[in-house]
Amino acid sequence: MSLRDIKEDVIEELEESLELLGAGHPVRELGDAYEDAARGLEALGCCKLLLEMDPARFHRDLVWAGYARRRFLRRSAAEKNDDDHHLARSRCDSFFCAIAAGALALADEIGSLSPTAWIPEGEYEEDFAYFRFLHLLLRGAGPTAPLVEQMKSAQGGPSPRLAVVEAFEASDADAFEAAFSALVDDRNDRVDLAKTMFSDDVTFAPRTSVFVEGLALLRLAELRGLGPRRREYPRCPYAARAVSVSPQPEDIFDELEQGGP
Repeated sequence: MSLRDIKEDVIEELEESLELLGAGHPVRELGDAYEDAARGLEALGCCKLLLEMDPARFHRDLVWAGYARRRFLRRSAAEKNDDDHHLARSRCDSFFCAIAAGALALADEIGSLSPTAWIPEGEYEEDFAYFRFLHLLLRGAGPTAPLVEQMKSAQGGPSPRLAVVEAFEASDADAFEAAFSALVDDRNDRVDLAKTMFSDDVTFAPRTSVFVEGLALLRLAELRGLGPRRREYPRCPYAARAVSVSPQPEDIFDELEQGGP
């Protein structure tokens, strides 16, 4: 199937998710729908970047993916949806989407609205610590060292993500460059292994053809004065990080859920 055909399938599934979100259901019933919408918007943005090399529309769709997560977290707080595994900090890549688009205030809000404790039913402990560390790094807040130790303890051994975190913690540009390159290679290997498993997920091909998490890490590294050293990295095109979203688009979920919280 061509990427253009995949794009049409992504749009069809995204429309179904948005229709469900606009139907007036309580948020406790909509965790999957919000996650599907966020993935669909990320995938749609990746399609536009890959097919049209259009960073502006790529960033717009990534910001909308961030809005999907923000809306779920806001509604969960308003509707007292406190016992829901969908709240787990690392379940959704919308935090990375917002940073990759340069919408740093949105990323900070997503992080601030997210739980400060690990939710075992919804995520691995090392993933929680990783996302929480990067949020505190973005804010310039701390302490972050306990989260590095939490990652180490939860994993029981080294990993590319842990190496990235350790490089940020040490403010070591050389270590970040090495860790990021290893992370990209590891991610590409995992994508190749997962192709068969996710063959029914129409968002898989576009979302794995662009490394949004990697784009977010490169933007964070630049903010922290740690690089990046190279212009191009695999699946992290320079055109996607050379500019930031401007102006920030309107929140499509405001109109979609006019009658909701």
